[in-house]
Amino acid sequence: MSQESAAGEGSVGQQTLTPVSMPTTAAELKAQRAEHDAGVWSNEVLAQKHESTFVALWDSLIHQTDKFAVLKQFRFNRLELASLGEPETLDWDIRRYRSTPPARSLSHAQWQQWLDEWSSDGYRIVETEFHHSSFEPSETGATSKVSFLVHAEQAAARQRFIVRGTLHVKWLPQVDGAENLFIPDVIDATDLYVLSRQGMPAFEVNHVDTFPVDNSGAKAPTTPHPIIVQDLDDDGLPEVIVGGFNLLFRNQGKFKVAATRLCDRPLPHTNAAAFADLDGDGVRDYLAARKNGLPVLYKGEVGGQFSQAGRELACIDEPLRVPINVVPGDIDGDGDLDLFIGQQKPGYFNGDIPTPYYNALDSFPGYLLLNDGHGNFTDVTAASGLGEKSRRRNFAATWIDFDADGDLDFVMSSDFSGTDVFLNDGTGKFTDISAKLEPQAYAFGMAHTFGDYNLDGAIDFFTVGMSSTTARRLEQMKLGREDFDDYNDARMKMGYGNRLYLWQADRFVQAPFNDDVARTGWSWGTSTFDFDNDGDPDIYVGNGQTSGETTKDYCTSFWCHDIYFKSDARPEAAIRELFQEMIPQFNGGAISWNGYEHNALLMNVAGTGFVNIGFLMGVAFEFDTRAVVSGDLDADGRVDLIVEQKDQRTNEYKLHWVRNMWNGGGHWIGVQLRQSAGEPSPLGARVTLTYDDGRQIVQHNLAGHSVWVQHDNTIHFGLGEVEAIKSIEIIWPNGKRTELHEPQVDRYHVCHATTARS
Repeated sequence: MSQESAAGEGSVGQQTLTPVSMPTTAAELKAQRAEHDAGVWSNEVLAQKHESTFVALWDSLIHQTDKFAVLKQFRFNRLELASLGEPETLDWDIRRYRSTPPARSLSHAQWQQWLDEWSSDGYRIVETEFHHSSFEPSETGATSKVSFLVHAEQAAARQRFIVRGTLHVKWLPQVDGAENLFIPDVIDATDLYVLSRQGMPAFEVNHVDTFPVDNSGAKAPTTPHPIIVQDLDDDGLPEVIVGGFNLLFRNQGKFKVAATRLCDRPLPHTNAAAFADLDGDGVRDYLAARKNGLPVLYKGEVGGQFSQAGRELACIDEPLRVPINVVPGDIDGDGDLDLFIGQQKPGYFNGDIPTPYYNALDSFPGYLLLNDGHGNFTDVTAASGLGEKSRRRNFAATWIDFDADGDLDFVMSSDFSGTDVFLNDGTGKFTDISAKLEPQAYAFGMAHTFGDYNLDGAIDFFTVGMSSTTARRLEQMKLGREDFDDYNDARMKMGYGNRLYLWQADRFVQAPFNDDVARTGWSWGTSTFDFDNDGDPDIYVGNGQTSGETTKDYCTSFWCHDIYFKSDARPEAAIRELFQEMIPQFNGGAISWNGYEHNALLMNVAGTGFVNIGFLMGVAFEFDTRAVVSGDLDADGRVDLIVEQKDQRTNEYKLHWVRNMWNGGGHWIGVQLRQSAGEPSPLGARVTLTYDDGRQIVQHNLAGHSVWVQHDNTIHFGLGEVEAIKSIEIIWPNGKRTELHEPQVDRYHVCHATTARS
């Protein structure tokens, strides 16, 4: 009997393993993994074998130009193909179609003819995805559900299509001898969802900068990030800073920049940074957090110059190891900016997997540093109430007054745990209210962003993670090691994906439309902005971990083996040796881990939900994305994007400058928040726009949200067809209020805490 058939006869569920002696070498660990695969995970091994058919298809579609020819060669006996009902019209003449009876039954030959007709009509398949979401073994032929995505276009008509759905696959029981693959008998494609739009996309890539990285030298840059948008010379055109390379792109207008160095005397290995007035002179300083070094404060000069050598801050017990964010904010209301510096411990670092994988507290420590008003800092982490969770594997952290009581509260998102939320008592002492999140935000937390998503005048937040098809499949098959009940219980919470929380009274509650935004992939950077100026905030999400030569995915190894390693008390040296052998498979580009996922542009539907229209608008990039930052780089009232790409195979990063070319109209208004000597920092300011009918929408000027970025001190509101508004009110961190009465729309207004001028 073949291995596939034998595994298929096993019962679906938890199984008890025969006790074995504790492995002490990588070879023994591999042997134990094989034993687990033959036992408790045997049905997952069989699912992987069936999945190989769609892996081969997806690989061919990626690497070959004629994608219709690839689909014509894909084998099956019969296809049940849905009809599409009448379209629903969304904003900007986007048509949404859903499948409806009756279905058409196609033989393989009829399928080939059908594809030829689409090809001859000028349609082109651009990109695809396939994900094996469920599997049921059977001796007479297993069944699967495979979710899929197709991006297509008809260039002559300037029309783009997004096709999503679930394929219900009935497999033939035997492996095909020639291809060594299982072949579908019947594919039911009656669960479909189609979006289409005619017209030019909203965005276009203006140019791309490439950054080769070198990990061999003491002074060699290892990453471009942090990526910072900041108007250093206050001319209304924000600069772009590539902190890892000490590079400043001076904005010359109309998407033209001049590259120069940022700091004249930099120290190497900046991995996180922020601009803020840290010494109280009204001029931005630059705080750089370096790998394997102390934080460095570079004193700023008027015009955004940094000619002086940096000053190391000897206020922490040990050098930073992997700093991930620098977040300034006045936490105690004394008028100066304090700092949080978060750190990350990369997964698999020295063979170390966090235990438990859903509540990691084993990172290099984060620090809360209190400012004396002159740029001198004291570590107050333990006394602040943040100490217990300061060892999260942190990615994003933000000071924000989410309860509108006049002080800055704290939100952080971390890998191998999720999102934690803390209330400030006004003096810089914090209470952990994470348990009041409904539900709690368990996740592989990578980033978060804030906006008034349901348009009720209160700030909400969106936190991203990893939506795992493998976790859903294991859950559906009821597979799990019975000696780890808590791990099994946490699996779907951790693999769920993104969560959007709405502020209601005294807590954050998950939005009723959360399913609209939950599954974007393995998500990284994210940003909130109104891309189409229609009056509601949209969300951009960068996706993809590692795209290799094949779409064969490492994820099964992670969920079936890696999360249990340290909990099994295996020797770290053996684990480290095994990981050193395995990780190059995907870090070196041989296989993928959540590869070839597409970035998402989540269009807000008037505060009631979201629709992913990334491909229709030209921003569904297939590359592995890391940092994402938005800003109106050409000051034309349309918010642009900078998207960072990581290419494991070439050891390069690329910075994509994406210009918003939206031609759908829509009024807008913005405020540029400025600071002079004696004025409070704009960081933490709350900005409320009031319409003539009394409706309000709120934004906050923040540092630290998303990951590896800082946004400009500019607040932009889309207004749609509204030609006039009642007011804009700015509440500065010191409580002072600036109000603009009936400000002119379709322009930016420069605002200080002492005066407001247009």
